Amino acid sequence: MFTREDFQSIRALDQITTLHPKDFEWFCKFFLEQRGHQGVFVTQKHGRYRGDHGVDTTSFVNGEKVYGQCKRWNPNFWGCFNGRFPVRVVRELGGCMLRDGVKKGVMLTTLEYDDTDKREATQMHIELIGRQEITSTMKVLMPTFRTGKRFGVLRMIGKIILVLLKMLLRSIAELVSPS
Repeated sequence: MFTREDFQSIRALDQITTLHPKDFEWFCKFFLEQRGHQGVFVTQKHGRYRGDHGVDTTSFVNGEKVYGQCKRWNPNFWGCFNGRFPVRVVRELGGCMLRDGVKKGVMLTTLEYDDTDKREATQMHIELIGRQEITSTMKVLMPTFRTGKRFGVLRMIGKIILVLLKMLLRSIAELVSPS
């Protein structure tokens, strides 16, 4: 299980975008606590394949109940909605809020929102927290926090160096080995 210590050890956006979806829900719990939400609770799944009824977190802000939905998607993954958040998820959270009489919601994602998402969320009193806001908040909490791009470039450079070293070692082995 993702712990507060795991949250405090995150230093790069890539670490967040590669979390297991359940661990991302726990990341969101600690993130919301840092933003002033109280009594943040991660909703338990009901059985192995049954969902959480559309609500990942519940919390309170100024004594008012807030439903949360947490969606960790890697924007570099080919099937990831072109890096944009699907509005249907905003509408689903709004439906859960209406069903249960909850007046406020918060949606957290590693993607960005478009104008349609923002309009829908405004009408339903859902706060949208996307990739940029997560990044800026994490930079305030942890000054050594790096964005995925810089971290990704360093990782890519490391992979290229490893490939080049392997090629060099193969070439040396061919030169040294008797024919």
